[in-house]
Amino acid sequence: MVPLTGVLAGFMFSAIVVLITVNRPTGTGRTEAFFALRLQVIALMTAVVAASSNINIAGEKVCLRARTEWVLSAGMLWTAVTLMSISLIWLLVAYYWTSPEVLRLLIGAAYFVLFGRLVGALLSANSYVSDLLPGSHVAFHAATWIATVLAVCPTLMLASRTQRPHAWETRITACSRAAITYLVLSFVGFDLVAATEATHWSTPTKPLVYLCGVLTLLPALLLFPFIFRSIPHPTAQNETAGSDLHDSGHRQCRTESPGRLRER
Repeated sequence: MVPLTGVLAGFMFSAIVVLITVNRPTGTGRTEAFFALRLQVIALMTAVVAASSNINIAGEKVCLRARTEWVLSAGMLWTAVTLMSISLIWLLVAYYWTSPEVLRLLIGAAYFVLFGRLVGALLSANSYVSDLLPGSHVAFHAATWIATVLAVCPTLMLASRTQRPHAWETRITACSRAAITYLVLSFVGFDLVAATEATHWSTPTKPLVYLCGVLTLLPALLLFPFIFRSIPHPTAQNETAGSDLHDSGHRQCRTESPGRLRER
């Protein structure tokens, strides 16, 4: 996974260089470019942490502990890919580099990656517990499925409602903070697992296995609503453009004197 992470990090760094160096065309788009830059930097940080975690796994001597670490590291890498895909869409929206048809295709791909991340975390948590502990785990499996449904359904219902046209800044900010929090918690969880004694993994206990299974799924559930709401749609460009015009007009009205406004 380290070479793959390195390749993805190279693409992320290239996107950051484009956002910093390429001049903006005339018109609106600075807001979308800022969204893309923010998400791309967080995606690069997540990929770097995932790569360092994979390097630590390479020298692991305890098989069960190595598998647990690999599951946590794979979650970080998948999150980085999801953020990178969303940032790419905002990049294309900012620079007018695509048509509405291609934009819809990329948005659909971003939804596919996001739901794939969630389903992958769900299946990984259930298979992890089933493989490490013999016997039936109906209660744990039912709890994970119910938690996933409770995380997805309200998000879809909230997204189907009419959103305010100037709310993209709030959504991107919330997504960025949630992603950073997820990165910190995943890194801390990875270090805690790596620091456990090897004797605990010779015959792993049920609380330890359940805790690792929850750590596999819970970050994906908590991060899903924020990432879902940060994915742009084909009309996002018009909405942010309207927001820019609204803000600029508001600032102009505040700076100009009432006499000049009456003269107009």
